[in-house]
Amino acid sequence: MRQRSQHGANNEAVLFPNEDKQSERSPDFKGQGKIDSQHYWVSAWKKTSRDGTKKYLSLSFKPKQAKDIKGAVQQAAQDNDLNDDIPW
Repeated sequence: MRQRSQHGANNEAVLFPNEDKQSERSPDFKGQGKIDSQHYWVSAWKKTSRDGTKKYLSLSFKPKQAKDIKGAVQQAAQDNDLNDDIPW
């Protein structure tokens, strides 16, 4: 099994449904990832090919700023503390 750091695995990303879409142009999915040790915000839109025969996802990557990375790490630590499923 591959070892993950507290900041996520390198060259991987996660996406979650965007439950706070502000308009039709807002991404359908949002998340974050790390490519070559650089952190990114990731957005994805559900699309259909021009001929209407294929569905696909269109992705965009936006580099995170240092303040974003620190906040994401702190939020992940809080989420881990709150999601303790141990019954005792």
